[in-house]
Amino acid sequence: MKASLEARDKERSEQALGYLRVNVSQGAPLTRYEEYLVNMELGDYESAIPIYVDLRRRKLDPEYRREEETRVQVQDALSKYLQRDLVPLTKDKADSLYALVDKSDVSLESKKLYQNLLYSEAMFTDYEVGMAFIGAAKDYMMYHPTSIYSEFLTKHKVVSAVENCWRRENEFRNDSLKHKYYTGGIGAHVYTWYGFMGGEASDLWNDEMGDAFMFDLTLRVWRISLNAFWSTGLMIEPKVGYSRGKTEDESYGFTFGFTAFDSRYFRVEPFIGIGFTNYEYAGFGTESFDNVFGGNVDFRFYASKPSRVGEMTFAVDLRLKYMVQFGEFDGGFDTGNSLVVADEVSVNRHVFGIGLGIELW
Repeated sequence: MKASLEARDKERSEQALGYLRVNVSQGAPLTRYEEYLVNMELGDYESAIPIYVDLRRRKLDPEYRREEETRVQVQDALSKYLQRDLVPLTKDKADSLYALVDKSDVSLESKKLYQNLLYSEAMFTDYEVGMAFIGAAKDYMMYHPTSIYSEFLTKHKVVSAVENCWRRENEFRNDSLKHKYYTGGIGAHVYTWYGFMGGEASDLWNDEMGDAFMFDLTLRVWRISLNAFWSTGLMIEPKVGYSRGKTEDESYGFTFGFTAFDSRYFRVEPFIGIGFTNYEYAGFGTESFDNVFGGNVDFRFYASKPSRVGEMTFAVDLRLKYMVQFGEFDGGFDTGNSLVVADEVSVNRHVFGIGLGIELW
């Protein structure tokens, strides 16, 4: 059989096929799938398609039952020859098989059914084939709604199953970053900022900005982020007395953020946390414990496109930050003649920052 098919000797091939068919009950090695492939090789599509349709229905319709004789399956030279280039089945291979049938005289319904079932072989393992199956199945069911094949495809929700299987991949093809929204990553930002002091402390001290700098690190898991920040820049001096020179205060802390909104270019993240601020002048170096509230607004103007779902992406964004720190400290200042003590002075710091950041997303 193999030699006859390779030599394109149709008459001898048909004789060999007839011999194998007659002797399958005696152990002749010819499976139904091989019989289908031999008929395809011979161009006998009228015989090949019904066999193939029956085999595919057995796979797709759990309620389909049909008795059939037991056949011997052997991975011999003929079997390997018939299945050459069919595994794995790609869309191009399926299309080439369908093209042979499409040129034949078989009915249009049989052609469409054959195409549909061809794609069903790899509908869950190959994205292109899966999308082709969905289109072909919907087309077939639209024009042949009363067919038993349309009935079991509908009843067992085969098309829906394939759509669900490839939904995430389909979204990825349409928007390669969509699956990353509200997900994790690590990042760092540097800022310049402007701020001012309020609370009872503002009655005792003047404040002004020096060389403003802020830096933060972010570790994000899904919507939740853990952030650490450090900043310097605000300077204070007493409203009475004399100045000993101005020094930028340092502030640092930790915050927990929540991604309230995320998209390709825009992310909003409110946060709360704790912090500490060293007031270099007040009390000659006193520290306040702060409750921190605020939010980040990120404009993500660049993000590399991942080649697959889940691949790490490099992103660059412009961040606007607002942060308010509520605290209190025991402080004082030297008037030149005496030390003025201010116990449990409430203080708040308002911070408006703009920064650039990088993120592994």
